[in-house]
Amino acid sequence: MSSTEYRRVVITGAGVVSWLGDDWAQVKANLSKESAVRFMQDWQKYEGPGTYFASPSIILNCQSITRKRKNAAWAE
Repeated sequence: MSSTEYRRVVITGAGVVSWLGDDWAQVKANLSKESAVRFMQDWQKYEGPGTYFASPSIILNCQSITRKRKNAAWAE
């Protein structure tokens, strides 16, 4: 592939979807005082998973997830 065939992509931000918060400030604050790991009561009905602990991602506020552009195009 020649150098003229490469395309560039620019990442302009990052987001987080976590039980610990809706944004980086909340996640950072909550990491210092609690864990997102939970005992998964419903998993006891399954045989052989080896563990009943997980860190589920629960979206508390769907409106907090912004969509800047629905279909971003590749850089030309």
